[in-house]
Amino acid sequence: MNMNNSTATVNEESFIKRSDGDKNISKEYRILLEKKIGRLFSEALKVSLTRPAFGLFLLRFIRKQNLLANKRFVGDEPGKSIPPFMIISITKQCNLKCSGCYSRVNHESLGREMSTEKLVSLITQAQALGTSIALLAGGEPFSRKDILGITEKFPAMLFPVFTNGMLIDDEIILRLRRQKNVIPILSLEGDSLQTDRRRGKHVFSTVSKTLEKLKKNKIFCGISFTATAENLDTITDEDYIKEKAVLGAKVFFYNEYVPFESGTENLCLHKEQRIILEDRLKTLRRKNPALFISFPGDEEEFDGCLSAGRGFFHVNPSGDVEPCPFAPYSVSSLEDVSLKEALDHPFLQTIRANHNNLHEEHGGCALWNNKKWIEKLQVKHTVEV
Repeated sequence: MNMNNSTATVNEESFIKRSDGDKNISKEYRILLEKKIGRLFSEALKVSLTRPAFGLFLLRFIRKQNLLANKRFVGDEPGKSIPPFMIISITKQCNLKCSGCYSRVNHESLGREMSTEKLVSLITQAQALGTSIALLAGGEPFSRKDILGITEKFPAMLFPVFTNGMLIDDEIILRLRRQKNVIPILSLEGDSLQTDRRRGKHVFSTVSKTLEKLKKNKIFCGISFTATAENLDTITDEDYIKEKAVLGAKVFFYNEYVPFESGTENLCLHKEQRIILEDRLKTLRRKNPALFISFPGDEEEFDGCLSAGRGFFHVNPSGDVEPCPFAPYSVSSLEDVSLKEALDHPFLQTIRANHNNLHEEHGGCALWNNKKWIEKLQVKHTVEV
């Protein structure tokens, strides 16, 4: 199978042809994944000492998480999966127009967004299955005025909210103080020049002020970076991270750039830079009382891609269930099927079965690197339906 110059070349014959999932997948990786999640929350508890109220919530959540981990493990069937994480892009609306935005490319042509009732139904179904962490993305999540009313209904679910931070006003901060399970994760691209160049004028200064407000109100929060060849040195610099930690950030997400916008392939991390990123993250973890999470770097210890329900899945703003935010392919809509039916569909099962053939070569996403295969798989199962 030939790919274009921005993606890897993969031998299609290496992929499993059946569509009934991998009935021989060992549960060892699930045990490893659950242990990893447990360690993550243990570390979060340590770094929440300056946020006692959040620490108390987290302690209770960890206890429930242990029960849900058992539920997920016992509930797993051959070829099927109960993922601990889900990512919901709750809206395609956004107040910024960031260059290279995957969401704008993927969601622009979508129809009507999920209603409040549909979002509540989705989260209810996920929670009943055993999924306990819902990462909320967009567009800009806080452009939906109903979102904190929705999260309020699920005090046992953890909601990291990936936001540009521009819409977080005093009213939202007041509501965040009451909802310890909602964690705002603000996006930056590095220093003021790097951030404003990609996101717009005065974004860096506004986000910095918002971080200060969140700290003042003792709200546990973090920062998300899109790691590129241009900003890698800045966002992994020890002094830069300490500066953001002083502003109140307790968790740092590193997401490798995916070249959805044609002509931006030069921004992707090359192999040597990916090694540098992981080495520097090890140092930052050792020296700083904060959480450092990288994608897709943290997937490597689980023998390949965790998408399609193997560790997480994605629901787009219209309610289509997709393998990953960076792989906008779906054959199941929550308008037509339940979440469990969508996760059990042979389309996602086949992707899960091929996890060890899905690796990140160039572009920060294994599915992006194998998109021709995913597209053929989507067509196959759409025709079957």
